[in-house]
Amino acid sequence: MKKNKKVLKHTIICASALSLTIFLSGCDILDNVIDEMKRKSELPSNLEIAQELTACFNDKDTSALKEMLCERSQDLDDIDEQIQDAFDFIDGNIISFDKNVTGSEGESNRYGTTTELNRFFSIDDIVTDTEQEYSIYVSENLIYLNDPKREGITQIIIENKSDDSKIEVGYPWQEFYTEGRDIASEAAKALGEGDDYAFSQLLCDDLAESPETQNNISKTMDFFEGMPYFGKVPDDNLEYDGKHDIHVTVYEEETVEKGEPVCIKLKIDCENIDTDADRIFTSEIEAYIQNDENPELIGITKFILFDEDKNSIIIE
Repeated sequence: MKKNKKVLKHTIICASALSLTIFLSGCDILDNVIDEMKRKSELPSNLEIAQELTACFNDKDTSALKEMLCERSQDLDDIDEQIQDAFDFIDGNIISFDKNVTGSEGESNRYGTTTELNRFFSIDDIVTDTEQEYSIYVSENLIYLNDPKREGITQIIIENKSDDSKIEVGYPWQEFYTEGRDIASEAAKALGEGDDYAFSQLLCDDLAESPETQNNISKTMDFFEGMPYFGKVPDDNLEYDGKHDIHVTVYEEETVEKGEPVCIKLKIDCENIDTDADRIFTSEIEAYIQNDENPELIGITKFILFDEDKNSIIIE
């Protein structure tokens, strides 16, 4: 009887501990949700941004308008000139606009946290004291966790309604996730197939032409083991379950001159390269997908492969 009481007591303690763990986890999740709601509630409305923008144009306040832009757009070489041209484009002072400032919004979420929140809206029926009419189109990132330099207004387009002429301030900064994932996938596939040639084709000319590189590619092929699943495991009837696929994060550096990209460099982190040899590898890749000044650098310029124990091999 005493033994049964001890077992029961132990069971109650374990159950209580489990309940406490679940309760605390639930509290953490609830706290995250509350923080998210608070953060979003503090973001300015479309109308507030519209009022602030029109005030900048009426006051010809370059510094105030520049502050509203994301850091990437602020750093454009000709941004001051762009802003001055925009001020000159609007004839007169803005005296009214449609206060119903509507648009669209997009959001990306990961594990309950908003990683990206962007919006596009237009300020319509703008009238100046010279009886000119305009519209202003605004693209803005409210949240961009992967690159806080994107947070803020990325681009403003002003349209003269009388002749449909337009002028732009800022730049529509792009994402290159697809390009980065393709590079990481092709590299993993070449390693899995032991295809030296296919792998070397992914490298920039400067790197591929080095005799040392060819030797390092052979070593990398020997270091790698198995064929990546890319999410489809034969034992699971080739059903994609998301557990065995590569996880790719892409960071980009885009250089813009006179409104056009001249250099795009990617840093690609590729995790969970799960193979049929029961191995899991990770890669870190640096690559140019555009380089107008040095086109021989287009392709992978640096490749690092890690195994589960953080042993690594480098091609650079």
